[in-house]
Amino acid sequence: MTRVLVLDAHQRSALAVTRALGSRGIDVLCADLMTPTLAGASRYCVETFAYPSPADDPEAFVDELAKQTQARQVDVLFPMTEATVALILANQQRFQHVRIPFRNPEAFFQLSDKGRLMVLAAHLGVRVPNTRIVSDSMQTLTLAKEIGYPLVVKLARTPIPLLRYPFREKVYYARDPHELSSVIDENPHFRECHFLLQERVRGTGAGVFTVYHEGQPVVFFAHRRLREKPPSGGVSVLSESCQADPGLVQVSKRILDHVGWDGVAMVEFKVTPEGVPYLMEVNARYWGSLQLAIDAGVDFPFLQFQSVMGELPRHDGTYRVGIRNRWLLGDLDHLYLRLKNHTDVHPDLPSVGRAIWDFMQFFARKTYYDVNRWGDLRPFCVELTAWAKNSLRNFFGC
Repeated sequence: MTRVLVLDAHQRSALAVTRALGSRGIDVLCADLMTPTLAGASRYCVETFAYPSPADDPEAFVDELAKQTQARQVDVLFPMTEATVALILANQQRFQHVRIPFRNPEAFFQLSDKGRLMVLAAHLGVRVPNTRIVSDSMQTLTLAKEIGYPLVVKLARTPIPLLRYPFREKVYYARDPHELSSVIDENPHFRECHFLLQERVRGTGAGVFTVYHEGQPVVFFAHRRLREKPPSGGVSVLSESCQADPGLVQVSKRILDHVGWDGVAMVEFKVTPEGVPYLMEVNARYWGSLQLAIDAGVDFPFLQFQSVMGELPRHDGTYRVGIRNRWLLGDLDHLYLRLKNHTDVHPDLPSVGRAIWDFMQFFARKTYYDVNRWGDLRPFCVELTAWAKNSLRNFFGC
């Protein structure tokens, strides 16, 4: 029996992978910093354990993972986050006894480095925001003048030691030199690492999701975000499958083909009101709304499993359009933020009354829940407990 180890088991993507592979009779083990976890609580997980933090002690993480994969006779590793993928690919000699579904380290690091990606995309004729790569924070204001305000500030690539798990990279906005100076002064990592200054492109987010096998795409998938957390833009809490835009697919393919990609990837764009797409980034790993693709008919985890096992993954490219995925507790946070900031309404957001009504649609047609599922409820119990503890901690300020 093939044994798969899913890392970062408290991620929703890890739960989706565990359910997808476990439901096909594959033995799935789950691991994270601590237990219990979302994926570890699933009925489809056969074993679970904890490992050291890849952020605080990367060497101990690699040592423990190498030891555990041998002791537990793991055949395939499925890392979910950039941190764990990067550490495993950087230490491949320690994992020669297991299969890793990201088989091109150089391509991964090139795509994950936003500075290198912007240079590559421009070379390939892909439209990108006006960007400057800052290697010395003393140059910040000078380079910002070349772009103009408002602008975006973000790390080119986050070094492992700066990660705090689970990591959520923050994008900062600056409307003038004063705000830009404040961002740099208040965030030491901008003084320690290369970072980007970019023009702020206004528009709607769009993504193309794919899996490659030996340098060739197997299938492309797309969805649109209906609600996000925070409401002004962020993590999707309600999304809907849609047809992939041929133009965005073509651009995504141009980039991934060029680097010789192998594995899953999410290519993110911002599309202006005039319909002009700008490449924002490429996530060379699994994404939070993975369960939507599986429910719509694109089982990315199994396709990648087939690929890493040396089989030819096949998909006819079709999937169900209009399928919705709802992250219930994330949607509850969305509603809370709308009620809390009801006077600060983004022009594209519905009224507070409509937001309440939309939240109450618990049995909407073609809507599947991301975590809470009748046949596998324990992950939701784990998530609800953690959510309640965190909410109480924030409420009492402790």
